Amino acid sequence: MKKWCVLPVVLFAFLLVSGCARTEEMTLEEIDALLASGENELLSRTVSKPWRGEEFVPGVHGGVWNASVSADPKSFNLLVAERDGSTAAIVAHMHDGLLDYNYVTHEFVPHAAEAEIEVHEDTQSLSVIFTLRDDLYWSFYNSDRRVKVTSDDVIFWYDEIQGDPAFQSSAYNSQFLTMPDGSQERITIR
Repeated sequence: MKKWCVLPVVLFAFLLVSGCARTEEMTLEEIDALLASGENELLSRTVSKPWRGEEFVPGVHGGVWNASVSADPKSFNLLVAERDGSTAAIVAHMHDGLLDYNYVTHEFVPHAAEAEIEVHEDTQSLSVIFTLRDDLYWSFYNSDRRVKVTSDDVIFWYDEIQGDPAFQSSAYNSQFLTMPDGSQERITIR
């Protein structure tokens, strides 16, 4: 009987000690030095690398999407979704941004638009030229009517809705850049 009591204690002690294996850790100074020298060396020393460089597979039409929402959405308005998690859980899947950014490859990924970036050294400015996809339409419930999405629609959203301080959108502050002289300038769309 004593042997059966000792066995679980010995097994627990063995598991406890084996879980205390020390792995090599880097100091903050070592991490900063590696970041300054280039991220490839830091990434090569990473233990877990689940992404292997493959592209995402596009989804297929049809099927079922299951999601959990803890409360009823208050609206389908993007501005309400900024302050309400249940609304954001629904609305986030209804709209696509102009671009996405791939933090692994450091490249912009086109979604609703493609972008061309022009750097102007002489004026210390940057131009991003967006080209909307040709297959973007406003659609209407229970109707075959479609209206093409234009750049004017994007500019209206940026200036009059997201860019209106009265709406207090959290994205409003992201429309400003700090310039080299310390002043702030609003990003303008023309």
